[in-house]
Amino acid sequence: MQGLVGLKVTFNWEGFVPKVTRSLRRYCSLITAFSAVFFTATPVSAQDYQLSGPNAPVRAGYFVVEASQSQSAATADLQLRDLQLQQSVSESFDDAKYYHFFGDFSELTVTGVPSGNYFLRLVDSAGSPRSNIIEVRVDHYPLWQALTLFFIGLILFVILLITQLYFFIRNPIQITNEVKHE
Repeated sequence: MQGLVGLKVTFNWEGFVPKVTRSLRRYCSLITAFSAVFFTATPVSAQDYQLSGPNAPVRAGYFVVEASQSQSAATADLQLRDLQLQQSVSESFDDAKYYHFFGDFSELTVTGVPSGNYFLRLVDSAGSPRSNIIEVRVDHYPLWQALTLFFIGLILFVILLITQLYFFIRNPIQITNEVKHE
């Protein structure tokens, strides 16, 4: 045993159990621990995709949510079109609405959302979460402000319409059948 310097291997002939020196046992324990940590199969985490949305409160009632595939799941076969965007008013997602991604787009515009706080995440067809949870706050403009802007726009439109009609009546276009060439 010249190749194994410092290692002593003896056999217990009664039970055929190898007796190994202390340094070899430590080495094997260390290799076993590292292999257990690095080579243990881990299930796909909820971070297959990373969601991002608006950072500030949304005033218009619609917002855009973008999903990007995380680096750890870049080789996964799970496509974005196979997932749904789950929206809820509670972080437990008890009363959730679902939005489907169409095609290979990575952005989804969520519209028609009333004022409030909303939690969003991606889920697969079985309902398992596949992304982080983001929170979006929708805070609409007050009704008086929206109506004021609407009536200002209406007044400007009526002024424009009256101006066009005035100049049309004042300088009528004369249509003639004769064409003069000079």
